[in-house]
Amino acid sequence: AGRIYLTTWGGEGLYYSDDDGETWSAAQPNLNDGRGGTSPWVAVYAIVEDAADGVLYLSANNGQIFRSLDNGGIWQQVGSLPEGSATTSWTLESDPSNPGTVYAGTAGHGVYKSDDFGYSWTQTTVTQLAAGDAAHIFDLEFNSTGSH
Repeated sequence: AGRIYLTTWGGEGLYYSDDDGETWSAAQPNLNDGRGGTSPWVAVYAIVEDAADGVLYLSANNGQIFRSLDNGGIWQQVGSLPEGSATTSWTLESDPSNPGTVYAGTAGHGVYKSDDFGYSWTQTTVTQLAAGDAAHIFDLEFNSTGSH
């Protein structure tokens, strides 16, 4: 068994379990609150582990992206999606074949991609799913070969 993470709105925002979900503890990181100070997270939307190198990434309020190099012990903000709260990521997925390549799915702004471990983000071409409707992406997955 390993550590399991649970993301939530409100409260601490991120919880973990080291006993297969029997008990849960608040992660309680004090991070940039988007206003120049620090505070515990209010909402964590998604978390993903980079299968290629074990780095954890999460998305929080205002389009902020954080990463941890030590299984969630210390988190650092590495970047933000370009339009802040308008592009908060509801889902994250790492490319299993390329360490440091992460995708972020948003509600209304399609998919963004980072090739530099979450520091910078560019919008992909998957922005419109139907004529005139913005793409709402709530889940991203690679197939078993890691190619799509």
